[in-house]
Amino acid sequence: MSRTFVTSSFSYFVRTDGSDSNTGLVDSAGGAFSTYGRAMTAVAALDFNNLIVTVCAGTESGVKTFSEDIVVPSLVGGGQLWITGNGSSANTVLSATGDGIQGRQVGATSVNIDKIKIVSSSGNGVQALGQSIFNIKGVNFGACGSAHMSAHDNQSTILVLNNTTGLTISGGASAHLWAQAGAVIFYESNSPTISGSPAFSSAFALATANAYIQASANTYTGSATGLQYFVNLGAMIAVLSGGNFPTSTAGAADTASFGYYS
Repeated sequence: MSRTFVTSSFSYFVRTDGSDSNTGLVDSAGGAFSTYGRAMTAVAALDFNNLIVTVCAGTESGVKTFSEDIVVPSLVGGGQLWITGNGSSANTVLSATGDGIQGRQVGATSVNIDKIKIVSSSGNGVQALGQSIFNIKGVNFGACGSAHMSAHDNQSTILVLNNTTGLTISGGASAHLWAQAGAVIFYESNSPTISGSPAFSSAFALATANAYIQASANTYTGSATGLQYFVNLGAMIAVLSGGNFPTSTAGAADTASFGYYS
């Protein structure tokens, strides 16, 4: 397909009063898209040229909710894609039925998610599949039918690093962190705020099938319920200095299936 070559970093805007027939390039009702999905169609037609493209909620008053599942397409040209809300995660809510934000075979372009609250009735908040790298920043994870963050297969990585403000856990899920099938999650130097004592039905951190989770130097405000961790089937959870998990019940490693916790 023919792609537009990005020559300088720029933004697409999404607003509840916008229209998917707009260009997406102006933060106004007459310029912005109305869905993040339309913006993903636009970025799929780009060569990023190692630059930054941002898809952000436009400036509107009050809390704005976007009821959709965002699928990040395969991207070309490296660089970075930012998917953000407006101002803070208190202002923009993504209400999904499946995975809130999913990337499959995204490629070398890193996907950064910031300033948005994600809830899902039946899926994951964020899911990285195939060749995908997701960086999680100031996200508020509300209630999700599956995990808050899921990395699946050995070419997918989720990085949750150095979030001293903005990272919030306000709803329960099967797990906060779920790595499987050789995937990797790094959860380090964060200060999550936990509200409402959310419950995690499987574990706060869940690693299975040769996956790897590394946690260190995290400081939590608030508490949650459920197993701290569960690991099995050749997977590993490595907890370094300050890498404890905030849930109420001691975790478990299925050593019979070569699950390892250290």
